[in-house]
Amino acid sequence: MAVYRSMFAHPTLSSGGMFTGALYGMVQMLCSAIQKYSPSAVVVCYDHPPYWRSKELPTYKSGRVFRESTQASHMTQHAKNMGLEGSHDHGLSIKALARDSCERFKVALVSLGIPFHAVEGLEADDLIACGVREFSCEFERTIILSYDSDLYQLLDGHEVYMVRKKGNLYGREDFVQEFGIAPDKWAEVLSLMGSHNGVPGIKGIGPKKAVALVKDLAKDKELEDSDIVVLVDFMDRNMPLIILPHPGVETAFIMDRIDMMHPEERTFMRWLHTYGIEYSPLMMEAVQTLKQNIRRHGTTYE
Repeated sequence: MAVYRSMFAHPTLSSGGMFTGALYGMVQMLCSAIQKYSPSAVVVCYDHPPYWRSKELPTYKSGRVFRESTQASHMTQHAKNMGLEGSHDHGLSIKALARDSCERFKVALVSLGIPFHAVEGLEADDLIACGVREFSCEFERTIILSYDSDLYQLLDGHEVYMVRKKGNLYGREDFVQEFGIAPDKWAEVLSLMGSHNGVPGIKGIGPKKAVALVKDLAKDKELEDSDIVVLVDFMDRNMPLIILPHPGVETAFIMDRIDMMHPEERTFMRWLHTYGIEYSPLMMEAVQTLKQNIRRHGTTYE
């Protein structure tokens, strides 16, 4: 779930001295997706640092910077009011607020009967990749509720889509039309241009240039020997940091089942009440959709 997106969209929301902007935003996002796509199964995946990739690149995912803004100031104050660790520091306070919100959101997921997964050392993207690999063939389509472009490499799976702006679905054909390469080549593109997680790329190479180079390499197009050495070096070094799931995940984790439970509507309503969030018609519809689909499809995929 896009916790930071929710935080910055609702930076002033609070109830009883507790910051609730992220909770409200994530519930809205989840319920909107359930109501729109009527899924027969839902899984939420979380990051769980310290990351395995940090052993290979100590600065991995450490470069998130929050610029001074009115929204950031509101959240820093919320963190101080809640006495969260790191609240003396602008950036650390926002990260602490995000962690706190994610933990509180898990209670809502339990009340809705939605499973969540987190494995130490792995990122949510790794777990999403495992889910796509294990289950995409069992469903008519798999929808990834994320705006993270790293996940484009998963679009080669069976009827796998991502949600883009305005809720539009973005699949393999859309990707090929936009970039002119297959999704399984996207990790190579990122290995050359670098990624937002702090993986360094080759200076001066952006998306268009990286895509062109990957195409040239695939066609065995003639390049200068020195260019080939640089390209191969970056790709060999960066691919383990970018490819999904992490190369070591095969022996450490396999998402071998998805257990959906029947939603406990009253428990969910109490959770909303705790944080001063109104039980809206959208949320009611989402709960009813979950109940109906569980009755229709069952609760376990394995």
